[in-house]
Amino acid sequence: MVAAFLKLLLLLLPDIRMYRAQN
Repeated sequence: MVAAFLKLLLLLLPDIRMYRAQN
């Protein structure tokens, strides 16, 4: 369960960085 959460977090991190870079 924790591993799945970490995996999801790693997938979302690049998207968050790109979103912040746009603003």
